[in-house]
Amino acid sequence: HEGGYLNGLRNGNWKYHYPDGKIEQQGDFVQDKPVGSWIWSYPNGSVWKEEEFINGLEDGMSVEYDSLGGIIAKGEYIEGMKEGPWFYQVGDHREEGSFFEGERTGKWVHTYSDTEQISFEGAYESGKETGVHIFYYPSGQIKKRGKMAFGKRVGLWEYFNKNGLRNLTIEFDAQGNEIRYNGVKVDHAKRK
Repeated sequence: HEGGYLNGLRNGNWKYHYPDGKIEQQGDFVQDKPVGSWIWSYPNGSVWKEEEFINGLEDGMSVEYDSLGGIIAKGEYIEGMKEGPWFYQVGDHREEGSFFEGERTGKWVHTYSDTEQISFEGAYESGKETGVHIFYYPSGQIKKRGKMAFGKRVGLWEYFNKNGLRNLTIEFDAQGNEIRYNGVKVDHAKRK
């Protein structure tokens, strides 16, 4: 790495390098706190991540790229916390939804990247799953659905095969414990 100090604290422009000398990341410090635009790069030189900082905290737009330049994450930070709409490209699907004070909130939708078909839809409150959550096969048929409360499965969850026929039900109590499989009560004493 290379950069300057003022009173023993990193100050001004700093560059961090890979072992071969190529730049890995660069940006400015004021009294050892990152400020302004910071850019991270892949070993091949393409941009990996762009972020904005104010007084040492992420604040502003953040964009992360794959090694070919495709966007894999995009959203905004306010005072170090994710805020507002965000987008993620995760493997074979895309996730879209919002954050409030760093926690997932409201409706989130996942779609299969190749078909744009919805693969999941559900809501969050203070970062915990809430309400009905539905998962889909690439064909659009429902794979499973059920209710969430405070991040736990509750009530009846239904599981379907690719032809749309229900092949399993699991019932959960208010604490998220499984209490019935296909209507048959679970004997937890036998499971120990």
